[in-house]
Amino acid sequence: MRIESRFELLREVRSETLQRAAEAGFDAEDAADIALCVSEAVANAIQHGNQGDPAKYVEVNFFDAPDQFIVEVRDEGSGIPLDLEGGRFVGAAEGLHLGRGMRLILGLMDDVRVSHDEGRIVLVKRKRGGR
Repeated sequence: MRIESRFELLREVRSETLQRAAEAGFDAEDAADIALCVSEAVANAIQHGNQGDPAKYVEVNFFDAPDQFIVEVRDEGSGIPLDLEGGRFVGAAEGLHLGRGMRLILGLMDDVRVSHDEGRIVLVKRKRGGR
């Protein structure tokens, strides 16, 4: 899905994510966690990546693999200098602290990959059992 950088569109993102996660076999609690994380990633893309410019877009792609559910969020920004291993920003952004949204994402998702040189974050939730 592709949306303009407008916070009022986060409801559509949450709804689509809940539906896709449920279709992938997640229960209501896990689907809600995934939707929360995707909403936070999109909110960050709107605010930080696209600087709130409604002329810029955020793209959300869903991939349902046999053992995991993957969501890619792309904005038109230049990426974020984040060292996920150390949980801190690096380079020009050194000294900044992770916001509530990124802490939620890191705590609820099984794997998070952030592009340092393009506006992209990949969220991964593993499926339990034989889903």
